[in-house]
Parts: sequence; C-alpha cells; structure tokens
Amino acid sequence: ILENEVFVMSWVIGADREIDDVKAAGIIDQALSDNNKNYKVARGKALKGVKLQAVPVAHFYSWSEEFKKLGGQVKIPRVMKEDEFTEFRAYINGLG
Repeated sequence: ILENEVFVMSWVIGADREIDDVKAAGIIDQALSDNNKNYKVARGKALKGVKLQAVPVAHFYSWSEEFKKLGGQVKIPRVMKEDEFTEFRAYINGLG
C-alpha cells in the first residue's frame, strides 16, 4: 500500500488476545527477509516498511458473512489489491 508517498506491506491478522503490533510486524518482516531473497531486495529498495494490525478473529467472520457469504468453500483472501484492502480495512476498523 502507498502510505505517505512510500510503499509499505500491510497485514491484518486475527487474534483473540492482545499482541504487540509493532513487534509482530518486525517478526514477519525478518522471517520474510530470511526466507525470500526477492523480498529482501524489495525491502532494501521500494518497500519501506511493514505494518500490522491485530483484530478479533470475529471481525473476519463478520466481513466474510457480509461481503463474501460464509461457508466452507468461501475463503478470506491472503492477498488483496490495494483498493480491496482499503475497503476491507475500513470495514474492520468500523467494527471497533
């Protein structure tokens, strides 16, 4: 996502307990750097940061029920286009 004129990788994860978003983002960033040379190159060039937001797991189910229908064959996407992610994040943040 382009934020403040720089590209950042944004994650929203479900967690039913409080976690440190900054620490979790750092762990993901390090794991991706250690395991993917293309990510490591991007991280040193265009990709300037990693952001993470932990939300209750129920928020994913609410979104899925409202927008994608809830069921065994309906999957929550692991990767979204920027406009889809912006809408998803707005919905999630509106749940409180």
